[in-house]
Amino acid sequence: MSNNPDQMFARLQPKFEKKSAPQAKPTALQSTILTAQDLAVKSQNEGQWNSSLLRLTKGLVAEGKTDEAIHAVTDGLTTDGYNIEQTRKQVQPMIDGARAKFGDGAARNTANVYAMLTEDKRWSSIFAFDELANREMIISKPPYDTGNPAHFKPRPINDNDYTKVQMWVQRNWGNVNKQVVIDAVNAACEEQTISPVRHYLEGLDESELDIATVFETYFGVVPENDEHQDFIRAASSLFLKQAVARAVKPGCKADTVIVLEGKQGIGKSTGLRALFSSEWFKDSMPPMGSKDASDYIVGAWCIELAEMAFQRKAEIEQQKAFLSRQEEKYRPAYKRNEIIYPRRCVFVATTNRDDWAVDETGNRRFLPVKTTKIDVAGLKRDRDAILAAAYAEYLTSLPAQEAEHVTSLALQKLLADLRAERSDLSADRFLQKRQEVMQLSLRELTETVVLYKDRLEVTLSKSIVERLELTEPACSSYQIKPRSVGKRNKVILSNFPQKTPNLELILCVAKSWKWYQALSKGKVRSVQELAKQEKTSVETITRNLPFAVLKPDQVEKLLKGQHAPDLSVAQLLKAPSLL
Repeated sequence: MSNNPDQMFARLQPKFEKKSAPQAKPTALQSTILTAQDLAVKSQNEGQWNSSLLRLTKGLVAEGKTDEAIHAVTDGLTTDGYNIEQTRKQVQPMIDGARAKFGDGAARNTANVYAMLTEDKRWSSIFAFDELANREMIISKPPYDTGNPAHFKPRPINDNDYTKVQMWVQRNWGNVNKQVVIDAVNAACEEQTISPVRHYLEGLDESELDIATVFETYFGVVPENDEHQDFIRAASSLFLKQAVARAVKPGCKADTVIVLEGKQGIGKSTGLRALFSSEWFKDSMPPMGSKDASDYIVGAWCIELAEMAFQRKAEIEQQKAFLSRQEEKYRPAYKRNEIIYPRRCVFVATTNRDDWAVDETGNRRFLPVKTTKIDVAGLKRDRDAILAAAYAEYLTSLPAQEAEHVTSLALQKLLADLRAERSDLSADRFLQKRQEVMQLSLRELTETVVLYKDRLEVTLSKSIVERLELTEPACSSYQIKPRSVGKRNKVILSNFPQKTPNLELILCVAKSWKWYQALSKGKVRSVQELAKQEKTSVETITRNLPFAVLKPDQVEKLLKGQHAPDLSVAQLLKAPSLL
């Protein structure tokens, strides 16, 4: 075939008719034809056939021409050594690229590909976003996968998946740019979010296992005395409920770290992996505070801090700040935008030493638990029962902030409903009384607050009933999201003493008793020697020793949580009578 420009342009003319009026302003179509002529000449003279086709294709796409109309034009520019089929293979990627830039009407834009992926039954359940791992997923066999659906396992999306989606769309619908497919697939993922750990917990059968005994039963913890046993059991419950809380309510406060002390090879890491599963457990934490650390916690439910040891004050403070965080703010590799990732993990420290703590402030965030032989087989066997019991415990004890919020809403509803009963009072008078009452604390307002599976039931205290001049006790229910807690109910607020032990206070008492015993039995000769042995200061020991001589009834109240909820170590030291 000849590459003579005149002959090439002659073949183009039947495709488009050129207007004869010389005075008329050239149309876009005329400009395209002229451009094609110029490009044909340039192709002949300079050997730029490929680039000439590219420029011509962009112009035709911008004018809204269909693929077939464009091929009809470019077929006539087939050069020596090519046939029409080869030319079309060369031109089609040019068309796809130009459509990504100029658009392609309503047929193949991102919105319509997204609609196909979310509304077509063949695609509607394929893609999802994993909140735990913070990544796009394929959760069921896609139409382009020819394998057996029974053998398919959910997996992260890779670049090849985007290519296969593009090919499927092109075969079944029409040409589409890959970036359009990528954007549509990612948007479709956001429409279906999954949270693997939470879904796992929700699917467990009820369990009557006591989570307070998990450390003793499975981690080989041997209590030294009754007080130490109470501490161990409180720590066991706290640890498991924190883990559940982070899975159910990401980003919630969970800054207490259990430190498993024990000899090398007893199965500390293996036991934790068995409890939280290999999929959600990690044990190679990068330096705390680094970008790598922020990236590392994504996808983890439990992270082991191996060989826990504090050496410098700066290191201690850095670790405290990191462990207290409730979310991560960082920019992932190869991503343009910073993300905010609410933490879904808890931390467990392990060490072979018993002198790891050198923080004179007491390391409130770290609770030491001495272990012997870890029952790995038992943890694997009873894992579901342990976590099901922890999940039920969490659901039956709302966090204080959430409980107060829901109770406040229930009280507002109750007081609003009471208006009908006091019809003898003017609206202004009743409103005044109600405003006076609402200034009081929830503990003053309520007799009991009981959590059921589907509601929160609030009963006004007798003094408030009298103040509002009501004829009978006032009780109201507030609907909440159903909670799978079996038949159990639990009083979460009342005018009775708090029943949530303060682990910080208990730990101080336990340490003080240990120090007192060492001094009184002559195991150490002086407070100075004891301070050196305990890796703490003389001031810390002398300040906390009064805890060792608390009365038995005071210790019992402390262990049962029968004290003011905001009671601090400093307050108790100044006034032991607060117990």
